Amino acid sequence: AYKVFSFFHGKWQQEIEIEGTKTIEQAKCEGSAGNCNIWIGENGTFIFGYDPKTKKWRGVGHLNDGSRMVREVPMPAAASLVKGTKLTFSQIIWHSAGTITAEKATFTCLGPDSFHEELKRKDKNGKKLPTITSISKRIK
Repeated sequence: AYKVFSFFHGKWQQEIEIEGTKTIEQAKCEGSAGNCNIWIGENGTFIFGYDPKTKKWRGVGHLNDGSRMVREVPMPAAASLVKGTKLTFSQIIWHSAGTITAEKATFTCLGPDSFHEELKRKDKNGKKLPTITSISKRIK
């Protein structure tokens, strides 16, 4: 699992779009001695590792506003993430204001140094929230 998800190691520039508004953020992902990924972004920090009980790559994070998140994805069939690989992540965010957001993210590998994500979101009552899309490119 760690080998597959080492794809994310490096520095990234992310173009994020919500309802027509685009922002640019920087992030980095580092591996750890415990075979975990540590993702440090402008809006939060997350640690991911393999969960042998669920057989999923699972992460937990803390956002700058005090919100908490859990994200997981079943292990892909391929031994590496290559152009065209698609994965479906699921995640839940417990916002510091007391609300909950459930999200499904479609990840598409665009090549060795870029990926696309589309997050479809709902609140705890099932009401649709704006979709978030992003293109992330590795910074050399």
